[in-house]
Amino acid sequence: QPCPYLLNIAPSLIKLAKETSQPVRLWMLHSIHLSMQAAGPAFAPFLKDSLRLATAHLLADFFESPLVLWVVAELVRSAAFACAASKEAVAADLRNESVSRILGIWNELRHVRYVGPGTGTAFAIVRTEVLCVSTASAIVKLAP
Repeated sequence: QPCPYLLNIAPSLIKLAKETSQPVRLWMLHSIHLSMQAAGPAFAPFLKDSLRLATAHLLADFFESPLVLWVVAELVRSAAFACAASKEAVAADLRNESVSRILGIWNELRHVRYVGPGTGTAFAIVRTEVLCVSTASAIVKLAP
């Protein structure tokens, strides 16, 4: 049983995350990821907006901040598992749009590669790679 408070907080988190800059944006995306994990399939009504937000932040910070890549990868992994678990609970068109966004973001993130030492963000890049690989099992479950 998901926490009933999370479903009341999720719209506020999404709204606040749209109107922030770094580093607050990073923590807002992380809180949305944690909300997805806690609520599970009950988070389905908020997937569309969460994934739109993740796409916007990915496009805005792709080269600037590998930490954003890591957090977006966590969010996409949680979204993929939540979407796979909520097959019957979500309208087909909403689910299809969420699946399309999940696949689009995942496809971009899976090209992230660790190129060796030299940057202080190596852990974030390696973690992004690991999350992309671990998301593959949920991606397979999303197929019709």
